[in-house]
Amino acid sequence: FCLNRFVLAPEKTMTVGIIRSAIYSHGSLCWQLPISMFFVISMIYYNQIIGLSAIKSSLAITIALIFDAVVDPTLGVISDSLKSKRLGRRHPFLYASPVPLAITTYLLFSCPLQAEGNEGLVFAWLLVWLILSRVFLAAFTVAFLGLAGELEQNYHKRTRLMSFIEGGAGVTTGLLISLAIIVFFNDSRCDGSGKRCGFYNPDNYPPFVTLMSVLILGGLAAPLSTHKFIPQLTQPKATDASLPQKIKKRFVDVWSALRYKPYIPLALSTLGLGISAGIGETLSMLCIRFLWHLKSQDVAWFGLCWPAAGLVGALLATPISKKLDKKQTTIICLLVNGTNVCLWPTLRVLGILVTRRAILTCVLGSYFLNACVCIVSYCCILSMLGDVADTFEEENGTRLEGTFFATRLLLLKATTALGHLVSGFGLSIIGLKPHTVPSEVPTSVQHRLGFLVGPVACIPTFLAAIVLFWYPITQSRQERSRSHCSMRLEKDEEMANEAESTQK
Repeated sequence: FCLNRFVLAPEKTMTVGIIRSAIYSHGSLCWQLPISMFFVISMIYYNQIIGLSAIKSSLAITIALIFDAVVDPTLGVISDSLKSKRLGRRHPFLYASPVPLAITTYLLFSCPLQAEGNEGLVFAWLLVWLILSRVFLAAFTVAFLGLAGELEQNYHKRTRLMSFIEGGAGVTTGLLISLAIIVFFNDSRCDGSGKRCGFYNPDNYPPFVTLMSVLILGGLAAPLSTHKFIPQLTQPKATDASLPQKIKKRFVDVWSALRYKPYIPLALSTLGLGISAGIGETLSMLCIRFLWHLKSQDVAWFGLCWPAAGLVGALLATPISKKLDKKQTTIICLLVNGTNVCLWPTLRVLGILVTRRAILTCVLGSYFLNACVCIVSYCCILSMLGDVADTFEEENGTRLEGTFFATRLLLLKATTALGHLVSGFGLSIIGLKPHTVPSEVPTSVQHRLGFLVGPVACIPTFLAAIVLFWYPITQSRQERSRSHCSMRLEKDEEMANEAESTQK
């Protein structure tokens, strides 16, 4: 009865509500968990456990992300133009992606070989499973975010839904990752020699990866919680174009999106954020051991910070954006983020942060603040993309929210790939080698690592904040766009009804 009433029974009006928003947001576990896993263990696993060089590890990640960036618009056009009376445009992807994504994620972190003497095979293993996992991840993400933009069309409620996605699901993801790290990567879990413990013990990875792969299936919460709204969702306009023609048109649409004036500041900002994200994803975990000299179980504190920061950020996103508007909120958050990223590694290199207690306190505080401002800014940016889709629909008569979200993902992944590649070459230049024991890293290497993850990584974030000053859409502009689109839709429906009556 509950399944029929909450999931299957269609409704005449689309009222998402807080409970359903919370359930839908937890469908993002399907992409937040793989991304979190990749962030936490990818470089340590392949560089320090398997022994693949930093350059080759980063090169494989770069190739996969670039491939993923090209695939995104194709998935966007298929999602935007898919016709299914039973499942609509987005739900087929949301139902089909979680299971293969869980399988490919498991295989990605279950490499059966060591790199010594097998670097080519290990590189191929990493590249193949990373590409496949990113394809399924992109299929889910494009549909998930595109559907989120359709579910809420109110200026502030749209930000609230994005806050649920980034905050509520971020809380769950952080708790799950933190508990798993405490259980599986504690420094008391060492190999037979007693030298390789925590993240550096290869025996600790299989149970962790298995658990995370099972939890990825929680992504099915998204299509199940919104299944009953399928009849009210936007349907693609009738067209005789073939799928290749539609894909070609999508790339034309992507080009139109990149040239659309209100979207350009968001696109340029995404370039800077992507480079910073790529550097952070590659180096953060290495810094915890080689720069900060923290224990493996200390990483769990960072994961526990994320739920608290996620909750604070989600609660603050809507009221702050109401007070300051979305653009000003995002700019302030990015400036705080860049300053915070640069400050603490610089203090460590200068010898000001020395004791473990001071390091852990300052780095955790920095991480908490960064997580808060990142979630607030990301909620605003996603909401701003929905606003851009509204103004584009008003001016062009076509709603392309899938194109705008997919184009942003394309830019973000391409520039994140560049950040990974920069980090790989950076690690090679500073002299951090595979299978390195933290206590044996020279001070000069630690300082160069701190410079790379601090002052170098923050520059693109500052540039991302600056370009957003040219973003033009305000609340009044968005509300006017929605009003015009609603009147146009009503007029089209009246004309369709008149034509149907005339035929009868």
